[in-house]
Amino acid sequence: MERPLLEDIRDRLDEFTATEKKAAHALLANYPMQGLGTVAQFAEAASVSSPTILRFIARLGFPGFAEFQKTPQRA
Repeated sequence: MERPLLEDIRDRLDEFTATEKKAAHALLANYPMQGLGTVAQFAEAASVSSPTILRFIARLGFPGFAEFQKTPQRA
């Protein structure tokens, strides 16, 4: 069984850059809805750039934003 995504994010907060932490906190605060819009919407809500969101998603182990959105949300 895969580890819950929210648990993984919480446990790895220290690994993220300052801007990736903003993305993480935005996702944690509004999960899963925050991750279901566009990259630009996610970035705006987190007050970071779109490339930061893509780096954050990659650090979580997803090859791209579309794959992140297609993965069953593991709360």
